[in-house]
Amino acid sequence: MTELPLIAVVDDEPANLRLLERALERRYRVVSLSSGPALLERFNSQTPDLILLDVMMPEVSGYQTCQMLREHKLGKAVPVIFVSALSALEDIVKGYEVGAYDYITKPVMLEELMAKVAACLKFHRDAQHQIEAAQQAASAAIHSVGELGTIMNFYEEIFGCKDLSSLGEALTRCLRALDLEASVQLRAGGETRNFSTHPAGCSPIEAELMGRLLGREPIIRFNKRTAFTCESVSTLVKDRRHDGAGAGEYAGDHVARVLKGVEDRIGVIELEKQKEREVLSRVREELAEIDSAVAEVECMFQHRDSQTSKIIDQLLGRLNGAFATPVLTQGQERFLAELVNDHMEMIMEIYTSGSEIDRRFNSISKMLVNIAGKNADNYCDSAAT
Repeated sequence: MTELPLIAVVDDEPANLRLLERALERRYRVVSLSSGPALLERFNSQTPDLILLDVMMPEVSGYQTCQMLREHKLGKAVPVIFVSALSALEDIVKGYEVGAYDYITKPVMLEELMAKVAACLKFHRDAQHQIEAAQQAASAAIHSVGELGTIMNFYEEIFGCKDLSSLGEALTRCLRALDLEASVQLRAGGETRNFSTHPAGCSPIEAELMGRLLGREPIIRFNKRTAFTCESVSTLVKDRRHDGAGAGEYAGDHVARVLKGVEDRIGVIELEKQKEREVLSRVREELAEIDSAVAEVECMFQHRDSQTSKIIDQLLGRLNGAFATPVLTQGQERFLAELVNDHMEMIMEIYTSGSEIDRRFNSISKMLVNIAGKNADNYCDSAAT
């Protein structure tokens, strides 16, 4: 039987410890600790799978504890979720800086807590599997020659990107080839997509932070990470290369070039989508006109059939009256013959005078040709772009 994940809950308030312990113990093994040093000491005998860490604790804060944890040989890879009453952007940034996976605001909603704990454990488990697979693949991979060549290849690739999904995938491949660890958020037309060079994807705290960076300084540096933000793109970058003189600026130049290309391509994608919406709007309008024209033609046919029926009824009535006479004179016979001929000519006139119907069908034909021409022009414009 698989052993349940072990969760360490760290809080200096006994009531909070009891609340979290009762909520978690039905699904996980739980160990409760009252301080950061107690957590670090615990690592010497047992390593938890996840840590729920209070921020505001006496002597050693949650941020300090997490920082020390990341320096511990056994604590580097253990995910941490901060549990705190602090919810300002600065507090989330500080949690991200010290390596937190997520951030839960007090008072704790137990449903949210359970969902985030489960998501974190799955994320960490999947990440370990993906890292192992990536390391095996990396040993056989051929590295790109020249970082500028990588950027030029990226520019060529994004010309074929038609949506945020393909563009985000191309961007993360480029950043990975530049040996940069990064998370990216793309925004366009009310849609937001998050991507990461990490095999397991973008963490919730990274997605939250990138969203909150919109409207702030275009470049923000903190510790070994740099945030780049513009109207439609935000990214958090950590340079995995050696921190030589100017290394951060050098990597930043590459990122700026890449993001400029992404920003321009998103603008083109938005323009293409706007053209598509305009064409579809015109098509709908013209189809409505076609529908109206077809209904009008149908009424014309119904009117013609009604007139024909009336003429035939009149002819039959008059014929019946004529046949009521026992013996027909020569004049009566001529009258009947002329009567039949006159009414048949009236019927033929109805069926041969279809100029109005022809006009309406010609109008429908022109509308259809117009729709086909606009769609073809739009396709050519998109292909040329």
